[in-house]
Amino acid sequence: MYCIREDTIAAAHYRAIHFLNALPEMDITEDGETVKQYSEPISIHINYPQVSPQVVPGSLFGPKFQEEYIRKVLQITPLKHDGTDPVYTYGNRLRAYALSSFWHKVKNWLGYTSGLDQLTELIRRLEESPNTRRAVMCLWDPEIDAYSPEPPCMNLIQVKIELDSVNLVCFFRSNDMLSAWGMNIIAIAHLQKYLADILGYECGWIETVSNNPHMYPVRDSHELKLILKANVKI
Repeated sequence: MYCIREDTIAAAHYRAIHFLNALPEMDITEDGETVKQYSEPISIHINYPQVSPQVVPGSLFGPKFQEEYIRKVLQITPLKHDGTDPVYTYGNRLRAYALSSFWHKVKNWLGYTSGLDQLTELIRRLEESPNTRRAVMCLWDPEIDAYSPEPPCMNLIQVKIELDSVNLVCFFRSNDMLSAWGMNIIAIAHLQKYLADILGYECGWIETVSNNPHMYPVRDSHELKLILKANVKI
């Protein structure tokens, strides 16, 4: 496992990108894309995720896209069932997790977004027992993802309250460290702030464990060049 520890999100992101870019070999994915992939997980620990800068210089993850992405992570996206729905959203997995019952599936098909609100239940558990080690939210749905060609990359979020601070650990089954990790972690930081405000604590650290860490240097060559060209000491 390769470990990164930095004070800010941007500094950690910069180091992860440079580490993967320095790998000598490239592979071809099952979808035919050129990829640089590290053979072991990458663990990234951010001491102060709420402190700027959060976006690495050169990133194409602009303010408008940030706002939309964060909304889709923290809120439910109503389903239209007209062929335009995303395969999944993290917000729907967190706030309306599918329940294994016939009537729930019928309601879901009709467009209702009812389901298990994992975030509400997590808050309840932490309010009742701040020292709990059971404050976990799962984003993997075996009934769907066992057959899905596009299952979610982020699979688990655990929240821990220590020293009057809200800390988060997130596990990714696979992670595009160039174009996705930055979006993921900024949304997670907003989730951390949301929880801290509700529970009455400070924001602590965030740690991500990314299995199959990779990036697409050909597909995302423009963004990669911008980030490397910035060459900024963060």
